[in-house]
Amino acid sequence: MGERRSQNRILVKNLPELLKKFKIDLGTGELINANTVDASKSGISLLVPIHIYKIVNYDIIVHAVDDSFLLEEEIVYIKGLGPEQSRISIMFSSSSSGLDKYYELLDSVR
Repeated sequence: MGERRSQNRILVKNLPELLKKFKIDLGTGELINANTVDASKSGISLLVPIHIYKIVNYDIIVHAVDDSFLLEEEIVYIKGLGPEQSRISIMFSSSSSGLDKYYELLDSVR
């Protein structure tokens, strides 16, 4: 994954509030709270309260907590961190409609 996410990663403590937490849908229609680990122009890593083996659909919809934008992407990396926690990473494609708002927020950090 290191090669694929060549952009500089910004740790959660340095991100704007709107990029620190998300609501995600893993294809079930149920929204799950997720906390950001780090973010970059090319992708984002999130902590989710789900066991790694319960993640069977790699298509994901990431909703801003205020519903101002959403990103429809595919999970490219999953790591189990415990019985009820996993780290997932997504890489952005140019087709995500919410990327303009995401980039605007990310650019505000610099």
